[in-house]
Amino acid sequence: MNRLSSSLRAGLGVILSLLLYVGLLLAGNFAIGWLLRVAHISTYLTPGLNRSWLLLGEVKLVCAVLLATLVMQRIERRPLRAYGWGGVRPLRTLLMTFVVGAVYVSLLVGLLAACGLAQVHAMAWSWPMLGSACIWLVFFSLVAFNEESILRGYPLFRMLRTWGPLPAVLVSSLLFGAAHLGNAGENPLGIATAVVVGLVYGLVIVRTGSLLWAIGFHAGWDWTLTCFWGAADSGVPTEGSVMQLTPSGPAWLSGGAAGPEGSLLCVVLLIVLGLAIAWRMRRRETPKLDASSMITECD
Repeated sequence: MNRLSSSLRAGLGVILSLLLYVGLLLAGNFAIGWLLRVAHISTYLTPGLNRSWLLLGEVKLVCAVLLATLVMQRIERRPLRAYGWGGVRPLRTLLMTFVVGAVYVSLLVGLLAACGLAQVHAMAWSWPMLGSACIWLVFFSLVAFNEESILRGYPLFRMLRTWGPLPAVLVSSLLFGAAHLGNAGENPLGIATAVVVGLVYGLVIVRTGSLLWAIGFHAGWDWTLTCFWGAADSGVPTEGSVMQLTPSGPAWLSGGAAGPEGSLLCVVLLIVLGLAIAWRMRRRETPKLDASSMITECD
C-alpha cells in the first residue's frame, strides 16, 4: 500500500471514529430524553448550570467516547494502550499532573491579579461548598477524560501511526480549538489557548504514549479555575466556588467574559510551558510505544 493510500485510510479512520462518537451521542440523547419523560423527572433536570444535569451530560459523553474507542479497537484489533489508555503508575501520574495543572492556572490568576487585570474576593465559607467541590471534581475529571480521549485518543494515535508527530499533533490541536467555537462567551484568544494547549498535550503524549498527563493536568486546571477561583471557564460560569474572580481592564489581557483562558497572558504562559517541557525532554530518549500502535504502515 502506498503512502497516499495509507494517509487516506488514516483520515477515514479518524472521520469514522468521530462520526461514531456523534452517532452514539445522539442515540444517548434520545434514550435519556425518553427515560426522563417516562419517569416524569424532566422538570427536575433542567438544562443550564444544574449540577445533576451537567453530570448526566458528561457521563453520556464519556460513555459515547468509550464505546466509539472500543468499536475502533475491535476493527483494528489493537490493545487499548495503543490509543493512550495506559501508562506507568497511573494514579500517581494523574495526581501529580492534577497538582501541576492546579498550580499553573493559579499562577495565571496570580499574574492577572498582580497586573490589575482581575480582582479576587473570598466567598463566605459554608459546608455545602465542600460537597460542591467534590461534585465539580467528579465533573471536571469526566470532562478531562472525555475531551482528551475524543481528539487525542484514537484520532491522534491513528494519525501518529501514518502521518507522523507534527501533522498529527497539529491537526488534533486545530480540531480541539474548533470544538471550542461553540462555547458561550468564548473569544479568539480563548480559541488560541485551546490550540496551544492541544500542542502542549500532544507533545507530552507523543513522548509518553499515554493520555494520563493530559487528563490530570486538564482536570486540575479546570477544577481549580472554576471551583476554587470562581472564574468563567471558556465563557461558562460556575456555582459554589471558594473565591470569586472578576476581570477588569481590556478583555484581550484580562480574558473578559471568556475568563482567564481568553487572556493573552494565558497563551503566553502555555507557550512557556510547552517550551519548558520540550527543553526538559530534549535529551531524553523518546519512549518506545507499543509497536503495534505506533509503527508506520507500509503494507
